[in-house]
Amino acid sequence: MSSKTIAAGLVLAVGALIPGVATASSLAGDTIQADYIYPTAGNVYNNLGTFTAPGGGHIYVESYSVTGSQITVTADPSGVYWLSASDNGLEFIDLSRNPDISGVTLDAATNAVGVTISDASFTSNSVNLNFENQTWGGNQVAVFDLQFGATPLPSTWTMLVAGFLGLGFLAYRGTKKGAAAIAGV
Repeated sequence: MSSKTIAAGLVLAVGALIPGVATASSLAGDTIQADYIYPTAGNVYNNLGTFTAPGGGHIYVESYSVTGSQITVTADPSGVYWLSASDNGLEFIDLSRNPDISGVTLDAATNAVGVTISDASFTSNSVNLNFENQTWGGNQVAVFDLQFGATPLPSTWTMLVAGFLGLGFLAYRGTKKGAAAIAGV
């Protein structure tokens, strides 16, 4: 088997990974479960229900909204005080699980006193916002931007499998020719 044949097969197999990656960039249309988490992580103090993004709701003295790529929490005009507890905030779960969340950053529009990126944690399908022991003035907002992971397209998997099958065939064919040469055929 020539080095050119091997190189061509490798290029086909590796090249299949490069062009076919779709980047999902929105939760729009996904079903979102909202929960008020208090006093510890994982403890659902109040199930706020489900909605389709973009959408949101209101709890106590703050409102929340989820758009395609942002979560916004807004204090009522009277302000809000988040009690001291190990976890006091909101959790948003993407029940549709498409696309996977790969990161959360704090948006420059945030003006709520004391809010930092460390107030946010995430998994591939949820975002937890912990505002424990913070006091916000009236109408102050915390805005978090969501990033999403890349998902390979079906055609990418097809090209990858075809490349590896081609390599396997070339290796088989080369072994068969080598055995024939040894036998003197």
